[in-house]
Amino acid sequence: MKSKRIIFGLIAVAIPFLCGWIFQKPVSQDKLDSLQKGMSKEEVRHILGPPTKEYTTGQWTYSRPFVFGYINVHWDEADNYPGWYNVERF
Repeated sequence: MKSKRIIFGLIAVAIPFLCGWIFQKPVSQDKLDSLQKGMSKEEVRHILGPPTKEYTTGQWTYSRPFVFGYINVHWDEADNYPGWYNVERF
């Protein structure tokens, strides 16, 4: 009986923790807020770190394992940050 309570207690603690982890963004909002229009790719990489994937179409994608969603950072024709990104959730 005592072991069932311990297991139930561990599950009760683990579920909110895992849900919070799964539904967070791949990059913190503080880092995203520090991006400024006109930044170079090197400046953005310094703030956000290396992207998970770089596309030739002018976007970088940031994702993390077990996080439901990703962030796309877009680039203008001069390879500067145009001031917007999009967050995709699934």
